[in-house]
Amino acid sequence: SQELWHSKEYRRFLEVFFEPLVSQLTSTPPQFEDSELHKLRHSVLEVLSKLPPNDVLRPYMPRLLALCLELLRSDSQANGVLAMRVLLDLNKNLVRSQAAGFEGQFNECVAFIEKVYAEFPATYSEAFTSSPPRLPNDFSPTYRSLKMVAECPLPLMFLMQLFPQLAKARAPALLPSMVAAACLRGPELAALPGVPAALWQREQQRRDREASLRAARGGEGQLLPEEKWREQVNDKWREQVLAAVADLKVAQVRTLNFLTMMMRNFPGELEPHVNSVCSALFYLFRSAPDSIAVRRELLAATRYVLTGPQKSACFAGVIDDVLAEGVLLGSSMASMEALRPLSVMTFCEIVHHTRKSFSLEQLGGVVSYLACCVADRSLPFNTQSTCVRLSLNLVECLYQAFKRPDADLAAKKLAQSLLSKILGSFVAKLTELASDIPNIIAAAREQRSERLATQASMRDSDNPDTHVVLYLQGPGEKE
Repeated sequence: SQELWHSKEYRRFLEVFFEPLVSQLTSTPPQFEDSELHKLRHSVLEVLSKLPPNDVLRPYMPRLLALCLELLRSDSQANGVLAMRVLLDLNKNLVRSQAAGFEGQFNECVAFIEKVYAEFPATYSEAFTSSPPRLPNDFSPTYRSLKMVAECPLPLMFLMQLFPQLAKARAPALLPSMVAAACLRGPELAALPGVPAALWQREQQRRDREASLRAARGGEGQLLPEEKWREQVNDKWREQVLAAVADLKVAQVRTLNFLTMMMRNFPGELEPHVNSVCSALFYLFRSAPDSIAVRRELLAATRYVLTGPQKSACFAGVIDDVLAEGVLLGSSMASMEALRPLSVMTFCEIVHHTRKSFSLEQLGGVVSYLACCVADRSLPFNTQSTCVRLSLNLVECLYQAFKRPDADLAAKKLAQSLLSKILGSFVAKLTELASDIPNIIAAAREQRSERLATQASMRDSDNPDTHVVLYLQGPGEKE
């Protein structure tokens, strides 16, 4: 049990059971189909993955690292993904404090990740464009797994932080293949592969066996009608394909997030790919699942790009995507509620750095969006104040558009109306604040009083003798 592992018996547990558990994985061959041996190997690896990575485990760390690297090279997706997570935990908790001597495992792990990304185009083609398609599953090799691609960026980031000199030597070969994987487009949902003939054959054989068993039992029960059965097989296959598409998008999002983080560390290697990365970023905004975690990673990647030297040129070509409704947040209500302040701040940063390249029509969209954000009472005050400051910055852009020699009357009227809209949003916000300020001040004073009372009570409890009132009889006083 986990209670045992966190007690003093943990050391004894490792002395007795660690080597037999590792031997079970090294003495049996990897399994690439569902079998009892596969379940046993996976269960053993799950036990090893739950070992607390503390100082008691440190003597066993080299052996466990070597085992994880061997599983990554030779095992199936199910065990490979778990081994990569164990590798990440060891690097975060143990290798970080004592990195010397582990350069070999860095090279081996990076070599495996290079192979995964080198095989990515073949993995994609095998799953979505070949005939018949072969979707990755738990029994696929680790280097032909979309789930493994999604697991690689985070351990790679930790390893590059631990071994920066080695990372510089390996980056030129690794980063281009990661860019190619992140920028790969597709597949289109309308062109997803249909049910392969082999699957129809297996399902038909299973249906025939079930019919024979029912007949042997006296014909009890009935099979699904042919039409319903075919519809069920189609639905099941489509769910598998959509799950594979979701794994693909998650892998691309995490790879893209890693690349944007590395732009400051490897500007020379990534500078030629900045525009491709930015274009892929907004493609994934449109096509990635409406998941809070995925959207948060995309927004974080966008802000990493904004810290780079080419932020203005990078976002100039995708500003229409930024202005399009639902691109940054998607259509999920959960994402809208959880990530709206972050998405507004990201939008403001993009507009701030690219506002001089906007057309008058694009400025109109930005002004309308900011006016809505300023009036939105659900947003935090710092987010609303950022929108106000950005609106003030846009006044200069609108004034320049108004004064341009080639501006016609319609353009001047549009610029003038946008300036009036900004002024109107400010007046409306000041009117709203005028009614709210007394309540805000009263709430602030109440919080201050509660804080002072809490501090006074804490002083009383720390120094009880200094606040005791003694009623003693003074000279000449009567009782």
